[in-house]
Amino acid sequence: MATKFDNILRQVSQDVIENTPAISSQKKHRITYNIACWIRINTAIDSEIQLELRAQDQKQVLSILVDSVKNVGVQQVLLSGQASILCQGKIESMQLVLTSSEQSLNYEIDEVFIQRAVERPPMKQPAKQLYQVA
Repeated sequence: MATKFDNILRQVSQDVIENTPAISSQKKHRITYNIACWIRINTAIDSEIQLELRAQDQKQVLSILVDSVKNVGVQQVLLSGQASILCQGKIESMQLVLTSSEQSLNYEIDEVFIQRAVERPPMKQPAKQLYQVA
């Protein structure tokens, strides 16, 4: 297996992480984030580039693959997706990381977007209409 090199794109701020005081350190819970990152690759590469979300909870470091792209030429790429984290207790820190087998990946960040996904309750089925037969 090829060696992977990490490039930290962004530390995620606490207001995006949105820990709530009601989270118990003993309870596991799932949090989902929407993530998008526009990156300009300045040199063509033959290997895969991966965007990962890494989170440190009260027990361990979790790493979730968000998106990947292979054989990138000199171009702008969008890496995006949802990352769902099953964590225990509060999330202490979080970061977006670009990984590649290229030791000196030459790139520029154009834009990074991350927000907690809104959890919507399931839709209720509409009430059935009853018709009176004459």
